[in-house]
Amino acid sequence: MPTQVAMYLTYLVICLPLTVVVGATLYTNGRVFLVEMFGGREEIADAINHLLIVGFYLLTIGFVLLTLSFGGSPNDPAELIRALSIQIGLVMLVLGVVHMFNLRLLSSTRRKFQQPNSAQAPAPTTEVPITEPALATNA
Repeated sequence: MPTQVAMYLTYLVICLPLTVVVGATLYTNGRVFLVEMFGGREEIADAINHLLIVGFYLLTIGFVLLTLSFGGSPNDPAELIRALSIQIGLVMLVLGVVHMFNLRLLSSTRRKFQQPNSAQAPAPTTEVPITEPALATNA
């Protein structure tokens, strides 16, 4: 098998499962975060979690496939290892950046959900305030 083909296959065998493991971890742990963020509304949390994971997989797998040919053609095993480490390291950095971006976005969204909205009128209460009866003065 030519060295270039071996490099492509090794790259895909490492990066695609890495993407799936990271995605599964984000999906599982992200659900808990989203359920809490949406006040226990599991249906909306699950829907958003599913949309996020689909976007994550599309972005990451697309990046892995686009960078498949980066690094040139290695002529010996040392160059093969060097080229693979650059490609895999780049994928891991992109995975980390995407993860941090998602966390920052979700954290800011969560803060917005938890802040009381000052523009809204206070909810009406059924309590009637107790007042002191007026004292009548006869002069």
